[in-house]
Amino acid sequence: MPYCTPDDIIPLTKLAEGEPEEYFQPYINKAVAFIDSRLSYRYVTPLQTPIPPIIKSICADLAASYILDQHTTERYKEQTYYGDVLYKRAVTELERIIESGELDSIVPLSSGINSSGYRPAIRSTTIGRSEMENLLRRGW
Repeated sequence: MPYCTPDDIIPLTKLAEGEPEEYFQPYINKAVAFIDSRLSYRYVTPLQTPIPPIIKSICADLAASYILDQHTTERYKEQTYYGDVLYKRAVTELERIIESGELDSIVPLSSGINSSGYRPAIRSTTIGRSEMENLLRRGW
């Protein structure tokens, strides 16, 4: 499920103005995948509707940054540009949300997360290396 729409992205980048809705889908999908991968540490993903406004904003920032990145020449990528600012803003907000547990009251917690937000420690019961570890180390 998309966390934002083209109407959320267009104000952030005029490069995509006038493009059909299909143009935005790969960028939205990439943003949703990124968001889900980060949020899945703490929350059940994909998120269900209604999508929290902060996630909608983060998705739009990421999608716009991906569009801008595609349209920026290599010469300008060496400098800080607007797409980079959008990306960093989105990642910072996402990390803050996860650390603070801001969505705990509206999004189900991932299994293994207790109310303090920490996963319980897991220890292997295998003494020494397992056979699989030995195979992987040898490059079978």
